[in-house]
Amino acid sequence: MRMSFLFGLMFCLGISSLFSQNAKLLGTWESKDKDEPVQMILDERGFITFRASGQLMGGVGYNIDGERLRMTYRTHQEDSKLKITITIRDLIKKRILKRDTGTIVFTDPNNIQICFKKTIQESTNTFSNDCRYFLKIM
Repeated sequence: MRMSFLFGLMFCLGISSLFSQNAKLLGTWESKDKDEPVQMILDERGFITFRASGQLMGGVGYNIDGERLRMTYRTHQEDSKLKITITIRDLIKKRILKRDTGTIVFTDPNNIQICFKKTIQESTNTFSNDCRYFLKIM
């Protein structure tokens, strides 16, 4: 009885996370940075992976300096704005290392701008927006 309840709960959570992703975002996006473009891959399971200079970072599981990490994302509406929250989790220690929430604006169906607040000076709580533009390539 208990196992079927847990399975049902995990199934419902999995299904709800699928529907919480914005379908227009699914796929591969390439940054419009001229020097070093980066690809951002958003999948339907909620994993986000970055590809730069042939190297992959993110997704279901990856290693950095011996740490086993996972990178996920989720989208949600807040005050009529589309928000994205990216979470990096340590799979061994089972804790969240970093979580950032930013805003996504579709400039057209194949172009987006993603902005995250960046701390300029902690002592004065001074922030600026760090914005990147992406083109959907797949």
